[in-house]
Amino acid sequence: MSKIDRRPFLSSEDEMDPEFTDDLNVEVEEASRIQNVPCRRKHSRVEVFSVHILSIRGSGHLYGIITATDGLNTHFLYNRTREESESFCPGNTVLLTGPALSVSACGNFNIDVHLMDRDDYQSRGGVSSSDLMAWHYSRDRMPWNYSPGRIAWNYYEVGNVYDNPLYGIVESEYCSVRVNYIVIKDAVQATVKVMLIVPDTNTKETLNVSGLITAANHNGSYESVLFQKASNEHIYGRPGKLIPLSRSVVAVPLNSALVIEADLCDAISSDVIAKGTAVFPSKLSGKSTKHIYGECSLNPSESDFYLR
Repeated sequence: MSKIDRRPFLSSEDEMDPEFTDDLNVEVEEASRIQNVPCRRKHSRVEVFSVHILSIRGSGHLYGIITATDGLNTHFLYNRTREESESFCPGNTVLLTGPALSVSACGNFNIDVHLMDRDDYQSRGGVSSSDLMAWHYSRDRMPWNYSPGRIAWNYYEVGNVYDNPLYGIVESEYCSVRVNYIVIKDAVQATVKVMLIVPDTNTKETLNVSGLITAANHNGSYESVLFQKASNEHIYGRPGKLIPLSRSVVAVPLNSALVIEADLCDAISSDVIAKGTAVFPSKLSGKSTKHIYGECSLNPSESDFYLR
């Protein structure tokens, strides 16, 4: 049986001091329609910014699901089939692929994890084992029920910690994993899009894009990874086309600013595609666009659910 330990997130890193530059171009837009939210207070949101593998039986290939369930939806934070498994080893961070909408903290919510190793086989028949390498935050699908291993947030609990990073540790016989998250008391939803641009609009050159794109804010030292590709995992990018991000939606404190940092290069030539930071204040409506030095254009849009 696994067990859960929820603690404040501790980091030795100082709060990031992003670089402001005139070469940035960012877009901010309010949601086009009213969303149904089960509260009349300012909208609290959850940001799961990383899932870290602390210990495990050697390396392997990871697949499975990580979900967050609030009063509106079950949000997929990670969803890979066995055929889509990714390599991992102890100390790795899982590359999250969601959510598609920010997770509401206006009521109770749960975070559930079920991860497996593709290379872990039973001794007979070569059948993939779904229990030896699985972490369960719950054994039922009922939201908001406390059970061994589940991160369950009770909205009405006295002493809830807001606006400070938290983490939950789940330990089993073969492995342990840490979920890093924060519950932001008053937040908006930002959707990030990244487009490649080049000075010569007639060029059709294909770039071998590798590197890192992250999202953060001025209120903390944590960051969410939006894009991460090693040189041997590069993708092909064309001018005027969007870069496919692993995730694009993040929650941003309303009293802060969204900070997008890109460090991209061509995996073949090692030329810098884009390296720098785009910063814009959180807002409930409006649009803007900023450029990062090189050939990368960031077009984040930021929207807020209906507040009253």
